[in-house]
Amino acid sequence: MPDIEGIYRDDYLIKMGRAPTTKPTVDGVFLTHAHADHSWNIAFLHKDMPIYCGETCELILRAAQESSTTGFGMDFHTLLAAFIPQLSEGDFPPIQLNWETFP
Repeated sequence: MPDIEGIYRDDYLIKMGRAPTTKPTVDGVFLTHAHADHSWNIAFLHKDMPIYCGETCELILRAAQESSTTGFGMDFHTLLAAFIPQLSEGDFPPIQLNWETFP
């Protein structure tokens, strides 16, 4: 992940030995479509970071979350725990995303 101050989840920063961020330092993220290579890393973003996307994109991602056995972002937890031995999936609360959609 690129080292960009003020965009990441507080729990992630704390587990990585970094200070949490009170609010994002960028205005938001524009998500063009729901392919994993564009959407998967939004689970790393600060809870107050607006994610701008079309209504269809949000619907697709919400459907993926609802049909998943682990929920959106749990793959993020699993991956993080696999690559950083001091972490486990239970170290993280559920992911809350700040969706801002347009037609």
